[in-house]
Amino acid sequence: MKKYLPKIAIYYDWINQWGGAEQVLLDILSVFPTADILTLFYRPQSWLPAKTKVLTPPFNLKKYDLVISTTSYFGYYLPADIYYLHNINRYLYNTPLKFIDRLLVSPKKIFLCNSKNVQKRIKKHLNIKAQVLYPGINVKKFTPTSHPSLDYFLVVSRFVKYKNIDSVILACQKLKKKLIVVGTGRQEKYLKQIANPQYVQFTGKISQNKLIKLYQNCQALIQPQIEDFGLTALEAQACGRPVIAKKAGGALETVTTKTGVFFNKNLSKTIASFNPQKFETQNCRQNALNFSQQKFMLNFKNKINEYSDLI
Repeated sequence: MKKYLPKIAIYYDWINQWGGAEQVLLDILSVFPTADILTLFYRPQSWLPAKTKVLTPPFNLKKYDLVISTTSYFGYYLPADIYYLHNINRYLYNTPLKFIDRLLVSPKKIFLCNSKNVQKRIKKHLNIKAQVLYPGINVKKFTPTSHPSLDYFLVVSRFVKYKNIDSVILACQKLKKKLIVVGTGRQEKYLKQIANPQYVQFTGKISQNKLIKLYQNCQALIQPQIEDFGLTALEAQACGRPVIAKKAGGALETVTTKTGVFFNKNLSKTIASFNPQKFETQNCRQNALNFSQQKFMLNFKNKINEYSDLI
């Protein structure tokens, strides 16, 4: 007799780029490799497995035994079974309409989220106590090198305004410190205009192997933005390198005093006084091991098992 395989759908707001939330989507898909992907907008992506079935609206949710929604924007309006929130809808929670979500979201479902930082927002705006389930990184790929060069600072980010990359560029070139900036985005033209090529180098989009080498050899990764969680800080630490981070958001959960330094307003002063020799490779690495992909996927599957006997 043929074994019945449950029909599972994973919702994600839109598939048109690569970032930390997309990595989490891939991790969930690794747990449920035959699941359909539901999304509002789809542009084919090389990182998505070729055999994955991607569906855009209208959705027929009745044909699925289990619907998982992983979202930062609209996915908690979907009548799913399990919700994994990277954030609440940032376009609403800064407007007078921010509490309308409470009328649209069912508190009777299972809500998971990526950090205590986001957990607080969910409680404040949705009045729901979500369970924190930290995302993870591939600690087998992101590993240290034995003799790092330590001759530059590093930024790895999408080029959007709230990431505050311009503040790092201006600080580093003022201090005559070498900076390598990895990423692309709509602020690219502006960032290149303000950058002095004598000190600032843009790599554009690069392979993961090249990115790992940049992590391994930097003095520190600089994270000037308030992240909901922030996987790049963990990737740098897994490669044995410390982090200079804004003292807010997810960095408070992923960076320790043994693996980095925090700043409030004066980034330039923090960079100027930074000494990479104060940070041990093993301490950075050990902290990152607490946030592995394997741990996330196991914990996620266990949460699904608590809800359903389908798997």
